[in-house]
Amino acid sequence: PTYNQRQFIDYTLYSLWTQTYSNIEFVISDDCSTDGTYERVLEWEMFLAQKGKVIVHQQPQNMGIASNYNWLFAHCSGDIIVVNEGDDVSLENRIERLVECYESTDVLFVQSDFDFITDHGVYPSNEKAERSRYGRADYRLKKKPYCITGNSMSFRRCLVDKFPPIKADTPWVDDAIGRRALLMGKFLIIKDKLMLYRIHNNNTSFEGMGRGEKRLRFLRQDLSDVNFAYKQGIISIRDFIVIRASVWLEMLITRLNTHRWYRILRGRK
Repeated sequence: PTYNQRQFIDYTLYSLWTQTYSNIEFVISDDCSTDGTYERVLEWEMFLAQKGKVIVHQQPQNMGIASNYNWLFAHCSGDIIVVNEGDDVSLENRIERLVECYESTDVLFVQSDFDFITDHGVYPSNEKAERSRYGRADYRLKKKPYCITGNSMSFRRCLVDKFPPIKADTPWVDDAIGRRALLMGKFLIIKDKLMLYRIHNNNTSFEGMGRGEKRLRFLRQDLSDVNFAYKQGIISIRDFIVIRASVWLEMLITRLNTHRWYRILRGRK
């Protein structure tokens, strides 16, 4: 996905063009950029075509993050979907390493480690997972020692094919897909640093994270997926009751944290 990332898009597309893995389908959807991002992507199309099939699309109007992602997922034909935001950089062996993980395990979601990149250089990330494999038990409140990050996300397409499209107002598509993998019990984090996550003034990833209406919108998506997974027989009634209660409790805590008097009592502004 791309949106107003003209100043970074060359770095992003070059990193994809130089991938060591050869069987790649590039699907790029620009969310109605106004800074020339889409026009620059079109100039790269002939180079990306040297590596595989290329689909370039521009939304007729700004659709928002979730709707743009839904379009992308619907137009990917491969079984493994590797996400690369329009301002981030994939190291040249990224896709090859991820494919190796899928071929050697039964996981549905693989996330790699990453470093940060700014105008001043590359800096190490401090995000560390306690272990590599995660499953349904980790869905419960206070038992999520992982950090799902969209910049390093990849997954098998069944995580979008078996569920309804992501709700248009969902702020964090990566978390929604990652939690679906947890519902199905097959989530993997690898220590390989395969991405450079770009930090700049227009980042939206951490804006309001964990608090307020944005968090509630995400939890409503979460609850919808849990309900759907139970109706489709993906999770048992026991898991459904426990996980649904966990999500409801998380929603309650989020609502309390946004309430003025509750925050005053806890000594917060």
